[in-house]
Amino acid sequence: MNRIAILLGGMLTVSTANAQVTESSILDSLQLLRKQSNLFIRITGDDITQGRSTPFTTDVYWSAEDNATVVDKVDVEEYRYSTFTQKQELIKRTVADGEILHTYNLLTHEFSETPYSRFDGKTNLTYRRDLLLLLQSDVSGHGTNAVRLLDEIYGGLLAVHRDWLPGSDLVVNPMSLTYRAPTVDHKSLTYQFVSDKGLLELKFITFRSFTTQAPTHVTQWFLTMLAVNPNPLNFEPYQPNTLLGWRSIIAPRPLSN
Repeated sequence: MNRIAILLGGMLTVSTANAQVTESSILDSLQLLRKQSNLFIRITGDDITQGRSTPFTTDVYWSAEDNATVVDKVDVEEYRYSTFTQKQELIKRTVADGEILHTYNLLTHEFSETPYSRFDGKTNLTYRRDLLLLLQSDVSGHGTNAVRLLDEIYGGLLAVHRDWLPGSDLVVNPMSLTYRAPTVDHKSLTYQFVSDKGLLELKFITFRSFTTQAPTHVTQWFLTMLAVNPNPLNFEPYQPNTLLGWRSIIAPRPLSN
């Protein structure tokens, strides 16, 4: 198989020549993404229940500076459609500024702050693992899928690809791989290699139906990843005056030593 990964116009791209992608192509893509210090992930989709659609969006900005000391920053913004304003509203924001993970729940007006780095200017041995573990326990909804990808890309010494739908059937197409789980949920996950939009895109669909009629519940989302230069403001926590009247809650702690 003649497969070449290139960087073009600020976007990570994949090209294939007279060959189909394989499961190893996913790992190749994640390894290439790992070389990028800045990454933007967007998840867009709909939760459909009894024919009523609720759109949602999650934006994730990742910045990893690996110089004399490692400095990892993340901004996760979770949006959901509001029937009151008739548009998607920010409902939760999780910001890692290099030392502290700040979590803001805009629905309940609650916030938390959890250190994931020492304050002496030096990073500890489990710095990145602590951050990713905190994100996994803190980010909610469909944003957890973006955090899962970040963990596969940056969580270890090398990028890894894990099975998201164990026991599923694999359908191979020229530029995509689709996993279909033989369950009542009818789950499917597609890895799409798109040369003109980005390195890797994911499409997930699940629907449940206990009758022969239309599905009672459908969830579908589309995830795309691009190499970008994020705005430094993405990693700025809210100012104290913004949090007047908010309630401070106990934050989760890293699980590693």
